[in-house]
Amino acid sequence: MSPTEPEDATTSSVVIEALSSPLSTHWQKAKSGFLYLIAMMIGFGNWNDTKELSYSIYQGIQANFTHHVEEQLLDRIDVGNYLAYVEQDLGFPQVVKRSRVEKGLEFRYYKKNKFLLTLIVETGRISGYLVQTLDYQGLYSQLSAFSPVIPFSDKQLNLGTYSQSSPAAEKYQLDDFNLVYYMEPYPLGAKGMYATLYLGTVEYGVNPGDLSDLVREVAKKQTLGDQTNEELTLLRDRLKPNMYGIGSDKGELMAEALLTRYEYNTYF
Repeated sequence: MSPTEPEDATTSSVVIEALSSPLSTHWQKAKSGFLYLIAMMIGFGNWNDTKELSYSIYQGIQANFTHHVEEQLLDRIDVGNYLAYVEQDLGFPQVVKRSRVEKGLEFRYYKKNKFLLTLIVETGRISGYLVQTLDYQGLYSQLSAFSPVIPFSDKQLNLGTYSQSSPAAEKYQLDDFNLVYYMEPYPLGAKGMYATLYLGTVEYGVNPGDLSDLVREVAKKQTLGDQTNEELTLLRDRLKPNMYGIGSDKGELMAEALLTRYEYNTYF
């Protein structure tokens, strides 16, 4: 079906308006090159094809200067979504693993420049997911770390410590062997359809800080059967979550969904 005039006008105005903001000399150069490319494509090809490709190119340029594209993508993912619906935006996963903890579940991994998304899927529907932020600067060196808003919260990843999110940890999980990580569950109750929110810090995520040393101190005390209050308080005061997840109250399942150090380095 051929596009109507209002659709063409709207798309053109969105692209031109977004590119008219002078963020830097890099942005100005990108804008000039982008508009020149569009003009050439219009001269040689079909406007409808040009419009679709130019929007894709625009999104790629925008991702180097802002986090809007990634934030909008994550906003469209919810527990209960059909996998086929979500993969219209995500594309196919790079890696798929079957759960050993729960039969019939699989973990699907989608690595983007700024985050690693893990979908926990059962019979074609999403039963949980994890968002792991990754270091990425793009072409614009002053771009801040990707810090998406934590669901059911007014806080963001990478911007505050565990102590600032919650005064104490009722439960937590950690490991310092195949993957160094720390994770806390927060039951959401009725407001979150009785799902559980998970906040975590993983070694291959954004700015893990002293994660390894802090986790090992807590793990050492656990192994000896000693109290971990002091070490845990220090960890929560220093570390910032660089990952969030939504899923069931089965913490071992969410932990299994994390790629080990070896898996992450092998696949990505």
